[in-house]
Amino acid sequence: MKYQNIREEELKNRVGQDFFGMFDHAEIIKDIDFAVKNRSKGINPLVDSSALLWAEAKKDCHNVITMLTQLVLTIGKSRVFDKPTATAVFGLF
Repeated sequence: MKYQNIREEELKNRVGQDFFGMFDHAEIIKDIDFAVKNRSKGINPLVDSSALLWAEAKKDCHNVITMLTQLVLTIGKSRVFDKPTATAVFGLF
């Protein structure tokens, strides 16, 4: 495993830098662990703020079904899916 013995918050930061460096991955959307969106260019704020990916992150090995379930329940509980910035892509790491 590339990232061992680090906290979950650091894991999210490192994955963001290593794989999504050209996108904005700093914003925390409600209780979703990790989100990626286009960097704002100021041309169209609605498109610029649209999320490209929402993901669930765990520092240790976990069951993929459990992680996906947790992500879906988090999205449902926080009601972020009915906003214009909602994504159609989920990820787990």
